[in-house]
Amino acid sequence: MNGHARGYRIHTTGFSKNVLPDDSPLVKGGGCWSKYQLAVTKQNDNERTTASHFVQGDPFNPAVSFDRFLENNDLLLDQDLVAWVTVGIHHIPSSEDLPVTTTPGKTLSVAMVPFNNYERDPSIHSRDAAVFWNSEKFNMENQYLDLNGTCIPKFELPSIM
Repeated sequence: MNGHARGYRIHTTGFSKNVLPDDSPLVKGGGCWSKYQLAVTKQNDNERTTASHFVQGDPFNPAVSFDRFLENNDLLLDQDLVAWVTVGIHHIPSSEDLPVTTTPGKTLSVAMVPFNNYERDPSIHSRDAAVFWNSEKFNMENQYLDLNGTCIPKFELPSIM
């Protein structure tokens, strides 16, 4: 990956679309963060969370408004960044939810994954790999795996010290 820019990829198992219209009083107020499935901003110490615990008290005039985070339109090049990711905000109640709301199979997740982080695939140095197959079902005459060979490249590992 020599010469390629390094970074991070945002990987998600899916998004749950916002069911409220953008002109809804709640979305304009305390739930304004729900309009954005992904937003990237310059890191600011005074922008620690997209909402407030107090939003329940006054959802139409919130103490924290995520829309204000985006108003300044900061340049992002060579800055510390924050990725604000919303994977879902609503729950459709069902009779199976009682007495406890179920969660298995209803999850969404997000992860930051390195992108172009290594000069080459680090697994190339794994010398203890194993291949298993059922010998009764595996046709040894038409095999693609050299059982006596090696797939380890012929180069020296760089010295750590």
